[in-house]
Amino acid sequence: MPDPMPVRPRGPIDARVRPPGSRSLTNRALVTAALAEGESALVGATESDDALAMREGLRALGVPIAVSGDTWTVAGCAGRLPARRRVQIDVRASGTTARYHGVAAPVSARIS
Repeated sequence: MPDPMPVRPRGPIDARVRPPGSRSLTNRALVTAALAEGESALVGATESDDALAMREGLRALGVPIAVSGDTWTVAGCAGRLPARRRVQIDVRASGTTARYHGVAAPVSARIS
């Protein structure tokens, strides 16, 4: 293995780094925001098929989610999903969405 090559900066670095979105982190953030109290803004959420399935599933359960540019604004329900009716959720090919909604939908009907 070759010796490491030292990196010597020429001065301070002034930059803003934005890593690509993660579907897993976006889904976790959506669920957390949906169950939180108040409004949450998810900036830079990835628009993967999994994240879109989660977003639409939460909307079907009555969670208001607005989209403006790269910001998704979620009106949290303080732990009580609003759905009080039978809903059909298309989880697409998203295992995370299927697992979450498989538990959330029946529980929301019992505790709301």
